[in-house]
Amino acid sequence: MQVVAAAEQVLPSGADSFVVDEGRGRGKALHAEVHACYPDGRYLLVDVFLGNLAGSPMTASIRAVPWETPPCR
Repeated sequence: MQVVAAAEQVLPSGADSFVVDEGRGRGKALHAEVHACYPDGRYLLVDVFLGNLAGSPMTASIRAVPWETPPCR
């Protein structure tokens, strides 16, 4: 899946599981939330965006404050 591949570009390696949710807000751009859980208990949330113009590249960034309860646990 392209969304997970984009998230993996900014995530540390070794994630045990991923959950991908449709993002909320952000206008007309495609927004996905990629939740990554690690075997050592770490949890990171990556926002992946695809601009609203054809051919726009996907961008990914780790969210500073992830959800309190990760959906991948």
